[in-house]
Amino acid sequence: MGCCKASDVNPRQWLTDVFSKIALYNSNYDLDLADLLPHNWKKSNHCQNFPESSN
Repeated sequence: MGCCKASDVNPRQWLTDVFSKIALYNSNYDLDLADLLPHNWKKSNHCQNFPESSN
């Protein structure tokens, strides 16, 4: 979560997206898991809109 904070990434959004993609990355060795790190994830998902939590 510290990496999310350092990269100005919402941890809930990041985890939700990473959990949905992890099986694909596990089965396709052409994909690099480093793409799912918060600072790289932010670059590739900058235009994706997520609903804000009401907490």
